[in-house]
Amino acid sequence: MVGATDRDAAFWEERYRTGFTPWDRPGPARQLLEALERHGIRPPGRVLDLGAGTGRNARHLADAGFEVVAIDISRTAIEQAEHQDGGRGVVYGVIDALEDDLPGGPFDLVFDFGCWHSFDDPTHRALLCRRVADVLVEGGLWLSVIGCTDGPPRDVGPPRRSARDVAEAFEPLFEILSLVQEPLHEGEEPVRLIWNGLFRKR
Repeated sequence: MVGATDRDAAFWEERYRTGFTPWDRPGPARQLLEALERHGIRPPGRVLDLGAGTGRNARHLADAGFEVVAIDISRTAIEQAEHQDGGRGVVYGVIDALEDDLPGGPFDLVFDFGCWHSFDDPTHRALLCRRVADVLVEGGLWLSVIGCTDGPPRDVGPPRRSARDVAEAFEPLFEILSLVQEPLHEGEEPVRLIWNGLFRKR
């Protein structure tokens, strides 16, 4: 993956090989469950799980009745996701989202739990927005969980992006339907804030 400031495939491979993946919790992300319910997003439809890791959200989406493509830059993560798939029919791929074709489109919905915010270079965040827009249907939706600049100082946790960072990358191609600041995990101390974003392709 291009860009000295961005974490590369070797970084993510090391994290998944060693099991140092605090974001990879059991079950689907709360933000995904709440967004599907709040915005009435229902199958049928095709979904891209972007930066899918070991597939916890992809499996939930497949169980809900969506057709799902799940991609990650880490081969180890995708191998683990395939092992846990249980015959759900999710299509998995080892993909560099900035450089490889995003397979399986067009999609009605894209979900990412911390993929977009992992790019430190703003030109790469904007590029990812263009690449996702290219594989979404007109009016297609993107749900994104993004680390937030607000909140107390911390040395660990998701990368921190501002509302301006989000707007500058998304606005040219997406309408910002919702950008809500909330805790990453309920009841967590100290609180780590995220943006829960819903964007619609223009």
